[in-house]
Amino acid sequence: MASAPNRDLTELVRTCHVHRVRFFVDVVMAFSKNHPYLAAVCDEFFILDPSKAKSDPDAHNSRGSDDNNLRNGFGASLFRYGKRSRATIPSPAKGRTSPPPGSS
Repeated sequence: MASAPNRDLTELVRTCHVHRVRFFVDVVMAFSKNHPYLAAVCDEFFILDPSKAKSDPDAHNSRGSDDNNLRNGFGASLFRYGKRSRATIPSPAKGRTSPPPGSS
């Protein structure tokens, strides 16, 4: 059985759809503290210390590519934005793997 927050979200979306209301999720994926990809394929999905990888496009914020515009993870790990990944992600369905979203 799904956890309570997942069940609640599922019920909310189903109720919206029954009433012909579209449900949109707006998520900011900037950083994460405990993400499973940190252990599995860290470099493919995260940049841990932008100050040590200044030539990496993912190290910089949208204001510029100089040393004054490095991204800040606020104590967490920063998701990559520009790097295409070739890693495969374990699927909960029977141990199958699939390419990460957007990598094709």
